[in-house]
Amino acid sequence: MRRPILVYIHNDDSQVCNTFCKTVFCSSTIIDYLLDNYIVWPWDITFQSNKNTLMKIWEEVFSIEFLSDFFTEEWPLMIGIMRRFEYKTDRLITSDYQFQPLLKSDNLMGKQKSEVSEIVLNKLRLFKKQFDENEQVLSFNFVESNGLSWEVILETAKYLSLNDAISAFSTNILSLLQHHSMKFQLSNPDIPFIQMILRKVKPEQIVSLQLDGFRLWSRIELTFLSTFTNIISMTLLNLPYDKEINKYEKYFPNLTCLSLCYDNEINLDTFSSIFNQFWDRIKRFEIRCAGVLCTHYTTYRSNKSYQVNSTVKYFLFDVGQFPLISMSNYYECNRLCCLKSIIILIKQMANIRCVHFIINKYDIEAFMDIHEWEILVQACSQLKNIKLQILDRMFQNDELTQKVFEIQTALHNIRQTIRFQIFGL
Repeated sequence: MRRPILVYIHNDDSQVCNTFCKTVFCSSTIIDYLLDNYIVWPWDITFQSNKNTLMKIWEEVFSIEFLSDFFTEEWPLMIGIMRRFEYKTDRLITSDYQFQPLLKSDNLMGKQKSEVSEIVLNKLRLFKKQFDENEQVLSFNFVESNGLSWEVILETAKYLSLNDAISAFSTNILSLLQHHSMKFQLSNPDIPFIQMILRKVKPEQIVSLQLDGFRLWSRIELTFLSTFTNIISMTLLNLPYDKEINKYEKYFPNLTCLSLCYDNEINLDTFSSIFNQFWDRIKRFEIRCAGVLCTHYTTYRSNKSYQVNSTVKYFLFDVGQFPLISMSNYYECNRLCCLKSIIILIKQMANIRCVHFIINKYDIEAFMDIHEWEILVQACSQLKNIKLQILDRMFQNDELTQKVFEIQTALHNIRQTIRFQIFGL
């Protein structure tokens, strides 16, 4: 039968501690109850060396500093420890265990011995009850209760970040993921979460990162993240146009895919400051956003120009997830501005092989300009594939079919090897 752990912190320099230990903690009533219900771990911090050891152990187990939760003037301390039930938490899990202070010195002030003993005993009984309830919940078998096999759970986990997999299936899934050597993405992990992951899975299983682009990631955080030496893909969310990104090359030398995601439309006229920082190993570049801002209606235009990039071979531009009304209105204002702005960017990718657009069916007409596609094919001699993917079913449309045929014919006249495709779900 499992038991909760009781950590008793003692300090010989404290008169309250000495009195409590002799008259209450070592009383037969308390000792008998602890022997039947708890595992007791006493620790004396009178000497600094012992205090340092406790702090080190505490940080290894709970991924937080001991003194960040308890102050030295609170001795004596009684702390209960139980296993963690993840579904009760709203934050990322960083440890398999959770703790709760049961007694602080300010609870004892002005109390008689009998009163203190009763307080302590009630605290111990209450935490034991919480522990038993927690263990009952933890004994719940997720697989059996949901009728899902571990094979189904593993298949589902393939489409989740590691953060989401833990939230959905608890940290119990980590040993299974390690056994199957599955690859995962981490999303905005903090240092305690990284430390917990490193105890559970192999570092090479983390191959992708998703980070807030506007956040200033410290050198210490990036150093911890660089422990995952197999990172080949990174997604930056809402990255400001003036943000430095080339620093990531140092920490993730194997990175080959860079994806930039924005909640709103982007201004490609000011995008060059990001693009010009790309380093040699970036082979795949992705932009996911709500569309392209038309610079005809902006007062600010960048003086910076795009530098030619010779390493990117695959480019994805995805606006399919953002069917905004503003996009439709924008296309009505200047139907060719979107495609023209994107092609100006693509033309700077000297060795581009494949261009992939993901759009909504309402945006098809804006991407049917033969002249712009001819400009792109003439400028990019290595380009082989142009894909237009529509996030909807494609119905028979004679006008669209004819338009696609005309584009294909025009591009073949420039280079026979070029392939122009349009397809739906």
